[in-house]
Amino acid sequence: MLFTSDLNNCFLEKNFRLQKDGTWRSLPGERAPLHENDFVTDTPASVPGMRGTTVQIGDETFRVNPRVYSFGEKDILFHASTAFRKEFPAQPSYDQLKEAMTKGDDKIHNILIVNVNGLFETRQQLTPNVDPSIAVRFETFPANGGYIGREAAQDEDHLKGLYSAALHEWGLHLRTGRIECYNDTYALGQYVNAQKDLDDIKANWKPGH
Repeated sequence: MLFTSDLNNCFLEKNFRLQKDGTWRSLPGERAPLHENDFVTDTPASVPGMRGTTVQIGDETFRVNPRVYSFGEKDILFHASTAFRKEFPAQPSYDQLKEAMTKGDDKIHNILIVNVNGLFETRQQLTPNVDPSIAVRFETFPANGGYIGREAAQDEDHLKGLYSAALHEWGLHLRTGRIECYNDTYALGQYVNAQKDLDDIKANWKPGH
């Protein structure tokens, strides 16, 4: 699996990809194929942090993920990464989700994620920069909220809602290569077509997708 370093703003229709020489290549869209001069790495931690910086591209200077900005400002870009896979990955497992939820500690804040290898994890905090190791992430479960832990893992409706939402976002990750696909709506029955969508993605899979 390879990861890029991208900058984009869909409202401005601006998309760029970091090159090996440190310059930026303009892209026709967010999901653009790899070129030989694109910067790529097979190590998520090697994608350079860009959030909170400024970058010069051609004659323009952009702020990258500034902490404060107004909608419609034309000098804003958002740092992202695109994952390119050679092989279709294993599907996230319901049983492994239940195991991860059971091990979770409800006394502290938890963030449920699916990593790029299709495994569920709970993390207590995330890096402020792009983290290409995360394919899917849910909203933070607040401490003592009853969303995680042994008791929560026995709530089948809760788990089934989380699992179908995870499959929905996992499909988005596979179709687009996006990382950190975010979900904060996981009511049971909301993503009834998630498995069918994944089956369709697998049936039409091509290496390097």
